[in-house]
Amino acid sequence: MDIKGQCWTDEESDGENESEQFLYGIQCCLLQGSCAADLYRHPQLDADIEAVKDIYTDSAISVREYGTIDDVDIDLHINIGFLDEEVATAWKVIRTEPIILRLRFSLSQYLDGPEPSVEVFQPSNKEGFSLGLQLKK
Repeated sequence: MDIKGQCWTDEESDGENESEQFLYGIQCCLLQGSCAADLYRHPQLDADIEAVKDIYTDSAISVREYGTIDDVDIDLHINIGFLDEEVATAWKVIRTEPIILRLRFSLSQYLDGPEPSVEVFQPSNKEGFSLGLQLKK
């Protein structure tokens, strides 16, 4: 990397071997905060996120992107405040806390990649959360 914070191109290389160039590219990627994986997001992902926000609220979904590893976590916050106290007690859930449905999948291969991993939980109710196991299936 030169003093201005830019990475040298392959033409400016001074004969480094390929593995050194690869490692150098990763370092530049990390230092600059932009990598090839940051450049492409599946276009349908943004449309689907906006649709959830439009139907529910902005707080119904949270997104964490891990561009350097081409992953994204989508957390859907499911409000269960409508449940009766008896039902919440029987299901062992906390009515005042949303259920989080977390989907993890490829940022660039949103619809075309492998099946997403799924987690279902309440942040302060992880022990004996059998409803989460049922919802996950």
